Amino acid sequence: MDVSNIDGNNVVAGKAGDAREMDSFKLSVDELLMKVDNLEQRVKDVEQTLNNTMSFPSTSATKDKDKERPAPSFKKLQQDASRREAAAAKRMQDLMRQFGSILRQITQHKCAWPFMQPVDVEGLGLDDYYEVIDRPMDFSTIKNQMEAKDGTGYRHVRDICADVRLIFQNAMNYNEEKSNVYKMAKTLLGKFEEKWLQLLPKVNEEEKRREDEEAEAQSNMRLAQQAVHAKTARDLSNELYEVDSQLEELRGIIVKKCRKLSVEEKRNIGIALSKLAPEDLSKALNIVAQDNSNFHLTDEDLDLDIDAQSESTLWRLKFFLKDVLSTQDTGSRRADDINANNKNATTNPKNNAMSKRKKEISDTVAKTAKKRLSMKLERDVASPVHINVGSTTPRSIKGLMEDPNRNLKQNPDANELPEADSLPDGFVESSSPDQLVSETAKPQEEEDPDENDYKEEKLVDPSLRPRSVVAEECQSSEKTNTEVLGPQVEDVKEISSLGNTENNKKAEAPEGKRKNAKRTFKTEKEFLEFTLKYQQVLAERDSAIAVRDKLESLCRELQRQNKILMDECKRVSTEGQNLRLDLSNKFQDAIKEVSVKLDEQKDECLSQLKENEMLRHKLKELADQYALSEQQHAQKLKQKNLELQIADLKLKQHEEKLIQEQSQMKLYAEQVSQLLATEKNLRLQLTADGEKFQQFQEALLKSNEVFETFKQEIEKMAKSLKELKKENTFLKGKCEKSDISLIELVEEREHLKKQLERTRNQKEKLEALCRSLQAERKANSTAVSSTDTVAV
Repeated sequence: MDVSNIDGNNVVAGKAGDAREMDSFKLSVDELLMKVDNLEQRVKDVEQTLNNTMSFPSTSATKDKDKERPAPSFKKLQQDASRREAAAAKRMQDLMRQFGSILRQITQHKCAWPFMQPVDVEGLGLDDYYEVIDRPMDFSTIKNQMEAKDGTGYRHVRDICADVRLIFQNAMNYNEEKSNVYKMAKTLLGKFEEKWLQLLPKVNEEEKRREDEEAEAQSNMRLAQQAVHAKTARDLSNELYEVDSQLEELRGIIVKKCRKLSVEEKRNIGIALSKLAPEDLSKALNIVAQDNSNFHLTDEDLDLDIDAQSESTLWRLKFFLKDVLSTQDTGSRRADDINANNKNATTNPKNNAMSKRKKEISDTVAKTAKKRLSMKLERDVASPVHINVGSTTPRSIKGLMEDPNRNLKQNPDANELPEADSLPDGFVESSSPDQLVSETAKPQEEEDPDENDYKEEKLVDPSLRPRSVVAEECQSSEKTNTEVLGPQVEDVKEISSLGNTENNKKAEAPEGKRKNAKRTFKTEKEFLEFTLKYQQVLAERDSAIAVRDKLESLCRELQRQNKILMDECKRVSTEGQNLRLDLSNKFQDAIKEVSVKLDEQKDECLSQLKENEMLRHKLKELADQYALSEQQHAQKLKQKNLELQIADLKLKQHEEKLIQEQSQMKLYAEQVSQLLATEKNLRLQLTADGEKFQQFQEALLKSNEVFETFKQEIEKMAKSLKELKKENTFLKGKCEKSDISLIELVEEREHLKKQLERTRNQKEKLEALCRSLQAERKANSTAVSSTDTVAV
């Protein structure tokens, strides 16, 4: 609502127009109060945000960069943040791919098979595994978490590195140092650390880059917030200026609507000022000095011309004096009531309830008066002035005391306006010079003769207390009653006069008695009817008078409510001004604190700049040392890589030898199978020879002829045996050679022991068979020799 829209021409004279205008002013004041509350909340928010930004740590370098860069917008900051996060995620994925290659090399090692799957605790019977190991880990779990796409995967390479180390640490913690699993975990951990050192510089570079980007983002956010705070501060100052202008405009309109004070009211103001205490007088003079630039409080003797003051200053003085005097009266009444209550409590115990009730009423009145006084004087008592007294009175107040009738000459129409107590304090317009006073005005008994002579009621002449609205309404009601009852009363008077004349005529002329008997009867009947009507009119008049009394009481109640509304409006305006002053003071204090904090931060920036230079030199030294250590580690890595290449070549050579030995073993197996086949054939031949030898013995027993043929056959057999011997010796040499080769293969490869043992068993069997064959041959040779001797 714009205060400029309130125009005094819209105010309707009388009760309804005052109520509407009061409602409009009250709405405007309420809206200004809401604006002031919102501004106060926003000022608190700005102060809180400024305190937060001041408490945020920052280095001198970042502050210098922030001063040089312009403040970006929040939309641009969000776009930059999304792009930065996407680029960082892409770089981290590249690092994870490189780490994945390292992880594949570790998992392909011959010692990695125990760590590929989770530990089978139940299958292996490891009951105390979970007591020793808090967080089990294996390579399959790491692989699944690296491939997860539901947001539960790894976000940083260091997390994967920590889990890989956890695998080997768990194995080394649970197993003993002499166990094979401990040794395998230790070797794999060493290899992993070597591979990780190659990737670590890239990871450190990425982390440093992320830190720089986050610091830059935070500085941009601080700049944006500072720009927003500066904008809000400018908006607050503009809105405060608008509220101030609206309050000034509203105050001007209210002053225009206020009527001019009468000469008696000004005289009472002067008398009350002369009776004030020094502190209250200095406050009153401050009120005068606020609107009058020519009035100086530094003078020892001051001449206060009340007629020269503006109407707004006089009204403010009137309200101030009313509050001060009311507080003084309530304080004196309270003391009197306390003394009276104490006296009654000692003399008459029955009046304790009444005394308590009076005490409570006096306390509430004093509290409300003090509250109203504090609220009204917050604006006027900003800086109390102490003045040296140069005369017998605190201030020599001149003006009305010298020529009371001077104002009558200057303002001849002053007495035509309503008094100060007519509500809403000067907003009732009346142009009639003769205002009627109601017959049912407040009785004089309500006034306490023991009260102070200079209270607010004495500032205004009680004989001139306005009752304009009541007088107008009562006057209108009396007029309507006279208009309604007037013709009926005249008719009744005429009828009564006619009846009297007719009775006189009847007395004078008895001869016309008979003729006029019927007429008199009719006239009496009509007279009775008119008397009844007259009584009804009198009853209606009484009811109209009762209605008039009710209207008068309603008018008094409306006056009282209008006065309360005016006091509320005045209180709200003073509160709004006080709030505006508080807000402006808080804003100025906040600006001063910000400037002080900025000065303090300048010194901190200089000290931090020196510290940054020292840290920069130390960082250079650490970087040089790190570069030297990196070169040494690079040389060691080259040596280790060469050793690994040599070991790989040796492994390849051993694998080739193993393939050749496997081919030779196949050949040997084929030869052994051939030897077994020949052995079977030889056994078959031996069985056949044995049968033939039996037949030969039978034939020898039968005849000598058969012996000769048998001898020939024996010779043939001897030749064949020689040939077999040669073959056996040849096979024996081959067996020995195969045994030697088999022994060498067994020594080179332990995993072929079982096969070699089988071949040894086969070889022993063959030797046993050969021995048995040799024994049989010897037996056969002995038998043949014995037969030869017998034949000889």
